[in-house]
Amino acid sequence: MLRNKSIFACMCLAFFMATSCIEEYKPILEVKDTGKYVVYGSITDQEEYQTINISTTSNTENPQYVPISGCDVIISDDLGNIFQLEELNPGEYRVWIDQEYLNVGTSYKIDITTPSGIEISSDYDIMPNCADIDSVYYIREDISTTNPDKPIQGIQFYTNFSGSNHHSQYYKYTIEETWEYHARYPKMWLLEGHYFDEIFTEIDPPDYSTYTCWHTKMVPDVFVLSTNNLSENTYSKFPLHYVKSTTEKLAYGYSILIKQNALSEPAYYYWTKIKNNIINDGGLYGKQPELIKGNLYNLTNPNQEVLGYFFASSINTKRTFIETIENLELTYTDMCDEHALAKPALYAVPVYARPAYLICINGFPVYWLGAHCTDCTTLGGTTIKPDFWPIDSKIEY
Repeated sequence: MLRNKSIFACMCLAFFMATSCIEEYKPILEVKDTGKYVVYGSITDQEEYQTINISTTSNTENPQYVPISGCDVIISDDLGNIFQLEELNPGEYRVWIDQEYLNVGTSYKIDITTPSGIEISSDYDIMPNCADIDSVYYIREDISTTNPDKPIQGIQFYTNFSGSNHHSQYYKYTIEETWEYHARYPKMWLLEGHYFDEIFTEIDPPDYSTYTCWHTKMVPDVFVLSTNNLSENTYSKFPLHYVKSTTEKLAYGYSILIKQNALSEPAYYYWTKIKNNIINDGGLYGKQPELIKGNLYNLTNPNQEVLGYFFASSINTKRTFIETIENLELTYTDMCDEHALAKPALYAVPVYARPAYLICINGFPVYWLGAHCTDCTTLGGTTIKPDFWPIDSKIEY
């Protein structure tokens, strides 16, 4: 039992490169549970770099991503074509494959030789045909809580698609979200120097260069869908992610890019098990996570498991954009720290915070501002407006 839990924790870490899968109880790992090979990657019908990540599991007492460099990695198809991957970053391998070799109905596999001579191979996985995405939309919805008077407020995203008998009945969705956010203030008053050589200047006009930012990241949830048991290969109102009203994401503009991956039946069931393990991860007394077997094998040492999955997929995408949402009041905080100044105490601004930007009333400084107040990039975003952003940024001050 403990062995399954520890393998699952390490497997989650290798895939998500995060510690959110680590459970409250810390099991003692057996030596044979650490150092397992972990392979994740896919080949799609998109003419782009196809990427594979290779790593090993680590001890849950000191979880970390352990990439394997120096591997020989090839992707091959059932028509005799072979594609050699090159290492871009430690443990990350990629190859550009032209469109003529990326075809629905073709099967693909991966073969790996590690620097120590261990040979790893996958099953062939057939590339299925992806149906078009009909629509991506949201509905204003509340989620009940233990307090009936205080539900969680936000918007729920959904998607519809209509396929035929020629399209796959198995799908996985990935979501990339982008939002605009603002610093609380532009840069208007600047304090430089130390206690005996202070320079206090007004910035006129105010500097808005780090006032508006955009942040892009992947939604971490796993979304899988099958129409295998339905009378038609169509689906309406498939739920995607939920965005709460307590986030700044919805304040100035929000966009999502939905990627619909058509899967083979074995790949679908693999990702369904991944999703179920994430949902059921309930601590020591929660449901026992399932030890998930992928389609990769250690040919050199057949008794050693290889974690992960290599799959082929065709893809359709759709982007949607939201500017305003009716009947939704946003209640977020912007991380800005305003530090009050006593008259006439510019010396109260600590040395480590200088140069510091200030808020003045009638030309007199009353607050010194933390970095988040005037520089939106400190929260991980960029001031470069995405090419797909459809509206002009709002400057509200």
